[in-house]
Amino acid sequence: MAPILLVFKNHGASAGASMSHSHSQIMALVPPTASARLQTTFPFEIWIIPLAHSSHVHDIDGEKAADLGGLLKLMLRKMSLQLNNPPFNFMIHTTPFQDTCSQLPYAHWFLQIVPQLTVAAGFEMGTGRQINPVLPEDAAKILREVCISS
Repeated sequence: MAPILLVFKNHGASAGASMSHSHSQIMALVPPTASARLQTTFPFEIWIIPLAHSSHVHDIDGEKAADLGGLLKLMLRKMSLQLNNPPFNFMIHTTPFQDTCSQLPYAHWFLQIVPQLTVAAGFEMGTGRQINPVLPEDAAKILREVCISS
């Protein structure tokens, strides 16, 4: 696949411009299909993925559901404390429910938490990609270091 070439213009603060003056930019990018699995999308985005393979969220047993609930509560609390209680989106990604509980080896369910810390601007709207200003390793370290008092 050939690289994508994008020319875009941002005008005005509410257009998400990174500079105070009107400006244009030209960017060449690797096609999304080639790079999508290698990129992080949003700053402080959290994925909670079970260690044991399972295609369907409804396969989780009671004990693991309680553990998952505790981990979800912990991560939301750390995110709230560190990031000043940001607005966020929470999604459960699972394969479609089926009459049979067959596992799909290529699909794994997971939880995704996305704090809303950035605004989409010309680049994001023009390419369908996001700019993540925080390295995922740094975000993980910051969240790991948040102390939760009981």
